[in-house]
Amino acid sequence: MENLYDERNKMEHLTKTDPKDPNKQILFPPKFSKVKKNIQKRFPEALGSFNEAFKEYYKG
Repeated sequence: MENLYDERNKMEHLTKTDPKDPNKQILFPPKFSKVKKNIQKRFPEALGSFNEAFKEYYKG
């Protein structure tokens, strides 16, 4: 489950200071397709983990 949160955090824009003007920043967009592919790949694993935790919590 934590892996999905890490992937979600990668969806944020990265910033870097502009070498020509240190008072400005440059925004770099995230690689949405790569992150989306990783999330889709790990989603069934996260659901299984959540299901086990849910059953364990409500077992008794």
